[in-house]
Amino acid sequence: MDGPGLSSLAATIDFHVSQFDAQAWLQLIIMVVAFVLCALASAAETSFTSVNRIKLKNLVEEGDQQAFKIENLLVEANVFLSTILIVNSVAVVVASSMATVLTLRFFSASFGEFISSILTSIFVLIFCEISPKTAALQNPLRWARFFIGPVRGAAWLLRPVVWVLNNITSILVRVFGGHMKHLGPFITEDELRLLVTVSEEEGVLEEEETEMIRSIFEFADTTVREVMVPRIDMVTLSSVTTVNQAVDLAIQGGFSRIPVYEDAVGIDEILGILYTKDMLRQLREQHGDRPVRELVRPAYCVPETKKLDDLLREIRQTRTHMAMVIDEYGSVAGLVTIEDLMEEIVGDIQDEYDHEELLYERVNEDEYIFDAKVSIYEFNELMHMNLDDRDYETLGGFVYAQLDKIPGVGDTISFEDLMFTVLATRGRRILKIRVERKHEEKGLVEGAVELLLLPSPEEREHAADEKHRQDTDDRADKSPRVRSKGA
Repeated sequence: MDGPGLSSLAATIDFHVSQFDAQAWLQLIIMVVAFVLCALASAAETSFTSVNRIKLKNLVEEGDQQAFKIENLLVEANVFLSTILIVNSVAVVVASSMATVLTLRFFSASFGEFISSILTSIFVLIFCEISPKTAALQNPLRWARFFIGPVRGAAWLLRPVVWVLNNITSILVRVFGGHMKHLGPFITEDELRLLVTVSEEEGVLEEEETEMIRSIFEFADTTVREVMVPRIDMVTLSSVTTVNQAVDLAIQGGFSRIPVYEDAVGIDEILGILYTKDMLRQLREQHGDRPVRELVRPAYCVPETKKLDDLLREIRQTRTHMAMVIDEYGSVAGLVTIEDLMEEIVGDIQDEYDHEELLYERVNEDEYIFDAKVSIYEFNELMHMNLDDRDYETLGGFVYAQLDKIPGVGDTISFEDLMFTVLATRGRRILKIRVERKHEEKGLVEGAVELLLLPSPEEREHAADEKHRQDTDDRADKSPRVRSKGA
């Protein structure tokens, strides 16, 4: 290549090695330092925001001083983040400026600025953002230990600047309807739930472990009314019952505690709780004829709207295992035990006295027989339905509400594609319910298939001729045979 082409290229790229003097070397050193500072700031930001808070907390409890400093720094997240961002921004500006000055020493103005912009962008992206942040993610705690000293020093030096910038930012955020609270790294309940789901999908957690963790999330939102033994299922004793009679009931049902009510008033007047161990002591002392009213201990009463986490805390403080549940009218709604609370987390706990109840029986693919006590949640899970459980908690309550009358055996209701039939009752209470899926579409399809299978007119005419011929042959076979006289 020769002539005008080379001349124009030389005019565009005016490269002079001799211009690389001491000042140029100083600019180069400043640029390199700025790029390194930018990379360190990026790594510091990633390490502090990605550090495992639980592991950090454990290290603090073990007396790790560096972990303690890191935790304190994370409390003021807006301060350390602003410090790092200021350092990063200044470093990028200085590095870009030095790169531009250097390129203008060796290239023409237009081409030098273009080269400087391209090379600086690529260098910052690869060496000051992606690479340091990726490295910091590999071991955030180790990098955080390395950066804690420099970042704290920079935060102290830049505190006035950070204070001004944070106040300006706060004003702008308020203008747009936001606030500056909770800027630090934290994890919400929804994020924890997602983490549990992902852990289950990746095989880190077993299905039972996942269900237990989810139950803990729901524990604080569940009320006593949702887990209590309802009043109608309670086993109670009259205050005039003797110790001997009460012992028989305790042995028969395997109870360690039994509520005792005032005989003259009824179950709404609970005197207290009778402990089996107190009865055994009376039997040993030959006092089996004493009325149980003399042995009861005070009953702990709670409203049915109390949350389970609050109740568990109170039960631990009062060292009681059973609480009477009171409704809004002051009447006894049921009872709840510490076992009921634990079952909300770990599932059903069966002891030697418990008899497993069959909540439903599958008759065939489209028919089930349910115990009326089955919860709406369990019913929805099994039948893939979406019954509303805000006004009732059991299948019996749903049927009761739909019937809008005192139920009787044989009463039926229809809801979406299901037919509910009351199979058994006790007084005004529903015991068993049959649930059947209706298949109206199936009948229509079968009718259409039968219509398609009907013979055509030609086939019907041919079949009629065959039938006539068969009838003629049958009559001929049944007629008497006549011999010819000429034979």
